[in-house]
Amino acid sequence: LLPMTATPFAPEDAAAAFLLDQKALLRIDDPSSEFEQMERIESEEGFQAVRLQQVHEGIPVWARDVIVRLDRSGRVSGFSGTHLPSASFPDGTPTISEGSAAQTARESMSERYGTAAISETPELMYYLPIAGNPDPAAVQKEPRLAWRVRTRGNAHQVDDVFVDASTGAILHSATRVCMTGPATGSGRDLAGVTRTLNLWESNGTNFMVNTTKDMFDLNGSQMPDNPKGGILIANANHAENTQELFHVTSNNANSWTGSENAVSSAFYAGQVYDYFKQRHSRTSIDGNGGAMILVVNFGTNFANAFWSAPIMHFGNGDGQDFGDLAGSLDVTAHEMSHG
Repeated sequence: LLPMTATPFAPEDAAAAFLLDQKALLRIDDPSSEFEQMERIESEEGFQAVRLQQVHEGIPVWARDVIVRLDRSGRVSGFSGTHLPSASFPDGTPTISEGSAAQTARESMSERYGTAAISETPELMYYLPIAGNPDPAAVQKEPRLAWRVRTRGNAHQVDDVFVDASTGAILHSATRVCMTGPATGSGRDLAGVTRTLNLWESNGTNFMVNTTKDMFDLNGSQMPDNPKGGILIANANHAENTQELFHVTSNNANSWTGSENAVSSAFYAGQVYDYFKQRHSRTSIDGNGGAMILVVNFGTNFANAFWSAPIMHFGNGDGQDFGDLAGSLDVTAHEMSHG
């Protein structure tokens, strides 16, 4: 259970006190220096939320932020988000210069689009994708110190290129502006029913990311890895470490053979979102339009489903008492209620 503050503080102070009280559980050494406030949100009903960006030794951690929610009386009522333990980070001194990283990013973009320019000053940050490259060999297991270089290939193509600040290698490129964007496809689910799918298409690859709900914020997103307000279906590949997740992808929007549980999960997630939105005026799992991340193929013969902020996990079942948990609308709705 979340601790209840005896005397309500200002929202920022209540959030800071909560993080300090829970630092051992969160594995954060000094919350006051490792989280910086991004925004404070207040609903018409009087509920509030404080969003904080994770930093380490003053360096921001890409796509890692947390939300502390407060009730009408100013007491902490919930916590969600994603962060990394303090002990995870390598040294924060780059050996690759800012200029060298910019040149590497520029050359990479030029190869892809024929021209490239640096649109913003490169920023040093720690990088580890939430749900990264479809190629398991390309996914980092530990955060890396990286230069984020925003490059512009043309008027319609802007990428964030992450250059390893120790080796100079490109870790990942995240598209900021997509020329194709949302797409529609179809696939058979675990019950053999053909479902319509809302997808994200980029350069011929279809990602199981639904951006059609009104909570989606394209400007705040880094597609397809970090869809702010999107519904993302990821694949654990039977591992139990959710820092190693992979996109569910297909080159054919209407062919998802082998990903039937992901089809079920995507379809049910959309239905559950609509139910909570229409019947309870609740927007997404955190109530504030945060991304819904559902992970299929969690563990081996894992006969359960569970929510661990900010991710909903679904096992394949044991083949005896339980089938694949992603095939149950009731289970999906139950996990959604945890947020």
